[in-house]
Amino acid sequence: MMLDTKRRKYFELNICSGSKNVKNAVLEAAILGYDVVAVNTVIGHSNEMAKKSKKKQMKNELVLTSPIKLQITSPDLQKHKLCSAPKIIYRLTITLWTEQDNIRELVAAAQSMYDIVALTPMTDAALIQCCQLGVSPDIISIDGYTEIGNDALKRLSTVPMNDTFVELLYYPCVGSSSSTARQSSIRLNQSVVRAVRGRHVFVSCGSSETACLRSPRDVLGFCSLMGLSEEQAHAALSRVCADLLFCAARRRRQTLTKQRSSYTTKAVISSDVVLPVAVIKRNIVEHAKRSIMSTNIKRPVKRQKNTNKA
Repeated sequence: MMLDTKRRKYFELNICSGSKNVKNAVLEAAILGYDVVAVNTVIGHSNEMAKKSKKKQMKNELVLTSPIKLQITSPDLQKHKLCSAPKIIYRLTITLWTEQDNIRELVAAAQSMYDIVALTPMTDAALIQCCQLGVSPDIISIDGYTEIGNDALKRLSTVPMNDTFVELLYYPCVGSSSSTARQSSIRLNQSVVRAVRGRHVFVSCGSSETACLRSPRDVLGFCSLMGLSEEQAHAALSRVCADLLFCAARRRRQTLTKQRSSYTTKAVISSDVVLPVAVIKRNIVEHAKRSIMSTNIKRPVKRQKNTNKA
């Protein structure tokens, strides 16, 4: 599969922040030809911890962490022989093994901190919850090492209508030494492409190892193995990613607007006290009534006309 002669803008939206040197990974992606790079922070419990919390009926709460900010200087660009730095955005990925009770609030809170928010379901129940109306993550990321059934994958057909995008990872095809794992990953990605009919699908690396990064030309070959057509493969690295960032920015503005509207129902009385506006109005009215009653001002009395004629 050949690249177009027209210069496209290519996106790599999954550079894990858990790698040894995130800055070098970002610069390596720029050398390979990517213009926009997302630094990904991953949170979530392991499968064993999720099972223990479910058995003991414990709260399986996740804690949000702040994004890791990167600053690329001119010496870094000179060292890697780059003319300009790639555009860096910040992403949060939440790994789910079981159903999360506060997933909607967690996604909404994460969208106010990060540019894009992704959910990675590892089981059928977690995938069904991710596809529910109202959760609205920016991305549903499908890990190639999971074994999600076809019945659960059919729920992904409703995802494009909610402006949610599906991510396919190619690192199992590169980083795995087992041929069985590579074949199962390819079959899973093909099932996902059939479920969404190739719509709202993009491809990224997803590995914490820089050696697993591949150039856009190589990734286009992986896209053909996943069942994407040539046009869909080019879109999965450029146009679909741009649409994803646009929808994520719009969803983030809506989330911030809702938060500001909730803040407008509050008023600051002092640096320590915050009261709702309704309470303040009630207090003002009661204070006005007391001040009127405390004064000896008499209200004017209307004189009645004398209707008795002499």
